This record gives sequence, structure tokens and C-alpha cells, in this order.
Amino acid sequence: MSELAGEDFELAWPPGNPRKWEFKEWEIDCFLRAYYEHSLFELKARVGPKGDAHIGFVGPLMLPNSQGKPYVHEFLVGWKRERPLARLHSHEYLTQFSAAGELVGIYNQPNDRLVAELALVREIAGQMKFGRYAIDLAVLNGSRPAGRPVIGAEIKLTKQGHCKLITALRGCGGLQACGSDHRKCLWIRQTRSVRYLWVRSQDQGDLFEIKRAGDTGFDIQQVPTSEVHSILSRQDWN
Repeated sequence: MSELAGEDFELAWPPGNPRKWEFKEWEIDCFLRAYYEHSLFELKARVGPKGDAHIGFVGPLMLPNSQGKPYVHEFLVGWKRERPLARLHSHEYLTQFSAAGELVGIYNQPNDRLVAELALVREIAGQMKFGRYAIDLAVLNGSRPAGRPVIGAEIKLTKQGHCKLITALRGCGGLQACGSDHRKCLWIRQTRSVRYLWVRSQDQGDLFEIKRAGDTGFDIQQVPTSEVHSILSRQDWN
């Protein structure tokens, strides 16, 4: 980043309110393993339109956005005040890629069966059109790009956001506008291959089975704790 910008950056820590940047051990461990051991993503430096240096998550894990270009989540962003500084952009993005590392490192999912930043997709005149981003991660039933999503994963940083999402899903089922999380409901309803939803936050993870009601929506039913590991580590979906 410093080389790209032609000047030395100092890391600003904490990036903001210290209470909002308390990492859990599993986040740090799974994030580092995702990067160093499993090569789930790369960290690439680039210069933004205003000349600011950034480092973003890139790689085959990231799917195209509505313009057909891969999503780029920011990891580090730079700015200049009295001196050039770099700070972590989003704690939730780091948790998202920690969760990807957990799926591979703890549940032994193959690297090429994970995708991130899944969008709503529609077929128009025989061509697939990507809409807005809908859900954070998915486990496929086969290798990219032919595999189809069987487990969707949504990442929330806080317990409040975690519980709010679950409440919205239970009340909506893809049938009514339920607020900022409605795209996730639509993605589950649209993506008929999805059988489970994993909601992961810093302090908890809940797995739900998708119960579909024809074309009229869905319900979610929580999976017993004793069955979570076997489902998240499942690779044979025939």
C-alpha cells in the first residue's frame, strides 16, 4: 500500500471506538488460516478514484456485482491528515472472511465450494442479469462455477443484528418487504437449491433448515446443536 501510494503509511489503531473493535480469538485464528493456509482470498492494493490507497479482498471467492465485475470489499483504507494513516475499514468484513475460514478450516469444506457476495440473479432474454448484493457467503454442492448453493451464510457482527435478522426471516419468508434484510429473504426464496441458512456473528452461530411451501415462500427451523457440525461439514448432497 505504501509502495503503491509512494509514501509510508502508519496503521491507526483502534480504527474507531475501541469497544467496537474487540476481536474474538476464533475470528483472528480463522482469518489468518483463511489467508495463509487455505488461500481463500488475496489482499490487493489499488488506488481509488480520488487518489486514496486501499487494500481490498479479491479472488475467485468473490462473485460479480450488477456491473459484472467482482465485488471488492475494503480491508485497509488510507487517508491523509497530519500524516498518512491506514485503518481497517470494516470489522464485519473481517468477520465474514473469518467465517469463510471457519467453514474450510473447522468444517473441512473444499476451497472451491465457497463463494462470497452472492447477488439476486434474474434471467432476461436468455441472459443472466446480476442484481444487488443479497447474502454474504454460500457453500456449494460442487466446485465453482458449476456448483449450486446449498448452505447460505449471513454474517452479523453483534448479537442484536444476529437476532434481528432471524426475526425478520421468520416473519417474512420472502413474501413481504421486511426492511434492510429483505434481499436475503428474496435470495433464499429465489435460490431453490439452498437447504440451510447459517447465521454467524462474533459470539454465536445458528443453523436453520429452509422449509419451503411451494412457490409461496419459506419458513426456517433451527437445527439441533448436535447436528450442526455434520451439516456444515457435509459434502455429499445427492
